[in-house]
Amino acid sequence: MAKEKKEKKKIKKPRHSLYKEGKTENQSCPKCGSGYLLAEHSNRRVCGKCRYMETKSK
Repeated sequence: MAKEKKEKKKIKKPRHSLYKEGKTENQSCPKCGSGYLLAEHSNRRVCGKCRYMETKSK
């Protein structure tokens, strides 16, 4: 019997306006690497994967 072919994964397009002219405004996570961005909050930046947190200075 022939093996079934696996479907190729589609590349997801960004849903939000994070990218302007091919660059991101958010910083990448130092622990996870360049694929994961830090979320901007009022007083901190947080990684959604590893929960790395940076506090913003006033």
